Amino acid sequence: MNSMLEESHQVLEALLREHVSRDNCQHELQITPDQDYERLYTFFFTPCCFPLRGLAWINPVSHGVFLRCFYPEVKDPQIMGQVLALLSSLNWQIPSGCYAANPETGEVVFKNAVFVYERAMDEHLVRSLIESSFEIVSVHWEHVLQAIFGTDSNVHNHHD
Repeated sequence: MNSMLEESHQVLEALLREHVSRDNCQHELQITPDQDYERLYTFFFTPCCFPLRGLAWINPVSHGVFLRCFYPEVKDPQIMGQVLALLSSLNWQIPSGCYAANPETGEVVFKNAVFVYERAMDEHLVRSLIESSFEIVSVHWEHVLQAIFGTDSNVHNHHD
């Protein structure tokens, strides 16, 4: 692996570890080997009280850092149209990234990426990707969960 890619991994790992240490979820950052991307970074992001699984990686071919936040799957196919309508509406509002859903599997995800081309990733650029993504998810998590669960009721998961 070239030194620029290793430096990029170090930046991403340090920033994700920083996030995990501040998150109110009790999960550690997991780093697993990957054939295509060398390393996959799995973590949890907890807006308010509902932990969402996150995944990040560096693509050495497209020279990008990718981040995903996964919501629970839509279990009732009858409400998938409502979920897609909400996600489409949110996508018009948000400044970067996008929400997506797979009607066949029920998977719902927030996706974001930044491309750095032939440069090493600097901390500021990667931090902006992570923090802006988490901010967008933090603003909309409750509405997305209500759509997924097919309810207007409280989706908070406080244990107090």
